[in-house]
Amino acid sequence: MQIDGNWPGEVLLRRGWARGAARQWNPLMRAGSLRLHRGNSSFLAEATEWVAGAAGGPVLSPALYPSAVRVWERSGYQELLRLNVMEKPVRATPEGPDWITTTADPDFAALEAVDRAAFDRFWHMGSGGLVDAFRSTPRSVVVEARRDGTLLGYAMIGHQAGACFVQRVAVDPTSRGQGLASAMLNRSEVWARKAGAATMILNVRPDNEQARSLYKRHGFNDTVTTLHVLSFPADSLSSWSVS
Repeated sequence: MQIDGNWPGEVLLRRGWARGAARQWNPLMRAGSLRLHRGNSSFLAEATEWVAGAAGGPVLSPALYPSAVRVWERSGYQELLRLNVMEKPVRATPEGPDWITTTADPDFAALEAVDRAAFDRFWHMGSGGLVDAFRSTPRSVVVEARRDGTLLGYAMIGHQAGACFVQRVAVDPTSRGQGLASAMLNRSEVWARKAGAATMILNVRPDNEQARSLYKRHGFNDTVTTLHVLSFPADSLSSWSVS
């Protein structure tokens, strides 16, 4: 297998026609993230062995649709968690306050600082994860909430095939309760409409009632679709911490 790149940054893995990409899950966890672009369970197992060695711990899949799960299970992965998919039709929405802005050239270091404050160590994305999310659709922007130049929160959104994907919504804990998340979702819908999207889509943990309540207030509804995050090997999240 050919390895290109430097861990813990993005590493490309190749064997014949098979392709994958991996990186550190985040700077706070002793775990790796692996994406399979194409290949069979044999290649995936070989790639997983390399990533596990580099990470010094378990390897996690992306959030997978049910149709993509089987090849991972054949490579020894087991389900770690599920995410619910929610969606809503795009409607006309007021732009909101002028301190909510949109950029196609975000400061990923600033985003990571907010992300680290907003989420626990497992869900913190790190700069690598944020860059991956930003590049996951052909067109992406970040909606930012700033006051006096300080980033208080952000929403990362992307457009593909007539849909707008809400990749991430994060608010610094010191700025919660001020309506920032709602204002950023409204501005995200403004951008989605201008981009020509008919639908907005996101995923959320089933037990995250606060986020689910926010999304429902903005017109998002549960779908029958679930996404699956798998781990190799299945293990307790507490054992992955490096801090």
